[in-house]
Amino acid sequence: SHPIRVETVLSSYEPNDSNLRGSQDTSVTTNDMEPMPLGQINDCGGGTACTTPAFIRQLYNMPATSFGSLSTSQMIYSSINQNYSPADLSYFQSAWGVQATSFDYLGPTNPSYNQDSTCVNDPNDCDEANLDVQFISSTGSLVKSYFSYDDNANFMLPWITSVENQSNGQVRPDIISVSYGAVEEGIPQNYGDSFNTEIMKLALQGTSVFASSGDDGAPGQGATDCSKGYSPGWPASSSYVTAVGATMGPEQGNPEVAAQTGPACGITSGGGFSTINTRPTWQDTTVAHYLQTVQPTPSPGYATNGRGYPDMAFIGARFIVRIGESWSLLDGTSASSPSLAGMFATINSDRIKAGKSTLGFITPALYYANESGDVYDFVRDITSGDNTCTRETTVCCPNAGYYATIGWDPVTGFG
Repeated sequence: SHPIRVETVLSSYEPNDSNLRGSQDTSVTTNDMEPMPLGQINDCGGGTACTTPAFIRQLYNMPATSFGSLSTSQMIYSSINQNYSPADLSYFQSAWGVQATSFDYLGPTNPSYNQDSTCVNDPNDCDEANLDVQFISSTGSLVKSYFSYDDNANFMLPWITSVENQSNGQVRPDIISVSYGAVEEGIPQNYGDSFNTEIMKLALQGTSVFASSGDDGAPGQGATDCSKGYSPGWPASSSYVTAVGATMGPEQGNPEVAAQTGPACGITSGGGFSTINTRPTWQDTTVAHYLQTVQPTPSPGYATNGRGYPDMAFIGARFIVRIGESWSLLDGTSASSPSLAGMFATINSDRIKAGKSTLGFITPALYYANESGDVYDFVRDITSGDNTCTRETTVCCPNAGYYATIGWDPVTGFG
């Protein structure tokens, strides 16, 4: 999912006839905007409501003094020519009181995708990557941080294989956040299976992989009408990642609901049921309950035995991001994923300090906690909203979407 700035859709990449895209970016660049961290924590100047690092910490009861450490690590995945600016990162951290956290490169090659001048000359080449590094470092402050660029023509599989191989005596990140996705229809079954195998290897060693669920609702990326019906996205649909949807509302003083395109937000939280990944057993009870109780019920056409996603959701609207020496407001599930991932990196740091292991593959634990009635001890349920529309209301398909309800749903997961 690429951020949505109102509005430029970043260049797309086409692995196996599907489109790779980062989160969506929905807002104009505002050169006169300056943060006011000593005023309202969701005020970006002149009364402009926005999502800031301090606001996220307040919204999710994360103490201002809760930081990670170099005992654990986190990594941002990047692709499609997305560059991040160290100067923008440093300015952002200073402006918003974020602990200084820098990024080293980790990957099979070391391309120069950290050039400040690129972000000044063409901010569209930096919006996703800058968003990712700025906000994972906000919730995962002081954690050992890496930036990894995938320049392989075969999207993600060779990259994740190289990451897994690096873990053999080299560097294995404890947290990975992926803000990119492709239409699942273009992913061959054997390719998806091989990807799952590599993710499972990492999970067994203690790595958690978070993936944004997409910004085009259930109709999916690239939908121009409702003729295709449901169109799930990948890699969020993999059973071995923790898929992250988006919410909105609190940043403007409103109740928290599923992110959906309209005056307040430019994207719709992606979700649905995979056509290439069979539903894992740990989801069976939860998904069955959703399908039996939700109203209105989903129209036919979805993969009834597929893996349901997302697993969780996080605020994803009006993120204040420094890009090319200016401020922008961005919406997207790719704002949600790195922010949540950084929070889990901080949890990992606390676990290491207590002599425990990193969390690793957390997704099954969410569903087992739901069955035991414990999941909402640490997750806030989102019960309003739907994902029947794509980004910017380009297409709305009442017969190809899902509705949020009490408990898990394929709009915001558990919340």
